Amino acid sequence: MRSYVLDQYKEVLFPKQISKFEKAHNAAMDRQKEREVSESKEVRAKILALAQMMQYDDDVEESAVTQNK
Repeated sequence: MRSYVLDQYKEVLFPKQISKFEKAHNAAMDRQKEREVSESKEVRAKILALAQMMQYDDDVEESAVTQNK
């Protein structure tokens, strides 16, 4: 029973010591994920802005009027 309890709760009883390099790596990975999220938001905003500026000639009657002018 003792070995079972020690095996199941070894993470709680004996927490792993994280080195400064692992901490720095984890912090860098978190910053990279945040940067990717912010960049994707910026890209989405730019795409929406470009889509608003574009003019579509999908109305047949309107495109015929502009061709006649």
